[in-house]
Amino acid sequence: MGVLFWVTGFLHTSIRSVLKSDKMFKAGLTNYVL
Repeated sequence: MGVLFWVTGFLHTSIRSVLKSDKMFKAGLTNYVL
């Protein structure tokens, strides 16, 4: 149970940081593709 809680918290933090840098990532990806 404790491990599951840790994994959930880790995924939540990772997803949040990914979403935070998602705009810059998409902009860079779009510029690279175009």
